[in-house]
Amino acid sequence: MDQYNFIIIPSAVKELGTGHISRISSLIHHMKRYKSINIKILCFNDEQKKFIKSYIRVNNEIIVIDQSTIKDYMNDNAIDLCIIDDYNFDLSIIENARLGNAPVVIFDDFYHKDDYKNVFIINTLGNRHKDPKRYEKLNGRLFAGDLTHQVIREDLTSIPLVEKVNNKDINELLVLTGGNDVLNIRFDILDLLQTHIISAIPHVKITLILGTTEDRQKIEEMNNGKINILFRPDNIAELIAHSQWAITAGGQTTFELMFHKVPTFLYMIADNQENLVETLKDTYDFLCDCRLKGWQTEFVTNTLKYHKNLISTPSQKPIPTTTGGSALAELLYTYTVREKIRKIGVH
Repeated sequence: MDQYNFIIIPSAVKELGTGHISRISSLIHHMKRYKSINIKILCFNDEQKKFIKSYIRVNNEIIVIDQSTIKDYMNDNAIDLCIIDDYNFDLSIIENARLGNAPVVIFDDFYHKDDYKNVFIINTLGNRHKDPKRYEKLNGRLFAGDLTHQVIREDLTSIPLVEKVNNKDINELLVLTGGNDVLNIRFDILDLLQTHIISAIPHVKITLILGTTEDRQKIEEMNNGKINILFRPDNIAELIAHSQWAITAGGQTTFELMFHKVPTFLYMIADNQENLVETLKDTYDFLCDCRLKGWQTEFVTNTLKYHKNLISTPSQKPIPTTTGGSALAELLYTYTVREKIRKIGVH
């Protein structure tokens, strides 16, 4: 059996959140069913390596190299596919990788329109095409851009779907602030939940999941005992699967809630979430843009308004289906095999 060597280069910067690390963790997990694939993770300094190790859920080798040597590393190690998950779409990384003797795949949160021949683009957070296809050729490159290919954490895909309660009985709310709360809004959200949401929604039970343990003591001192606060819980998959409704930033967690058909309200904390919010506007209601001054008022007003609509609507909005990552794993494996066969001239 032919062996295939993959490398993955993720965004590994604390200020960009942990969604990129979660995404590659899940993708690696889904690729494990292909026994012929060997995957290593590349980064460019020890600080990035430490960050990756803090949040990665797989034990693949993490290698630190000089960014300018990507091409040499690819050629010296017979790399068959280079996967780049880079928030900033760093052209120097892309160009160095394209010089190597292997196809390049890019997770692109912004749907860049530059022409990169022989680059496979995964438009990760939805797209604004009127007729998005499973994958298509666009400007000399391949593009995969529908919700089928979204990748979610592997433990969620193994939990059976939980039947949701009738809308009028929805009272258990799950609130998630992301892997490391890049805008530092967890204090405001906790305050808003305690001072406005609990008093306005009778019988609501709120669980707040925080992805960072920074300032834990301050958070615990703020808690008035009416909210269940969890710091990076090990059972987050079960919490998501059994949640009745949820509030989350429009990032990677959205797909995890989508997989389990959870009615969800979105807020925005980063530029790359704009496409997803636009794509899902007919499915998930938008609360507020936390990058803007005064978002707190919108957060409360819209949460109360949308919850009222949710419990009074006879049926929930249709929620798109995602495979959790298996479709993308199959697509990348097939793509790599095809490209390797084409390269050696076997038909």
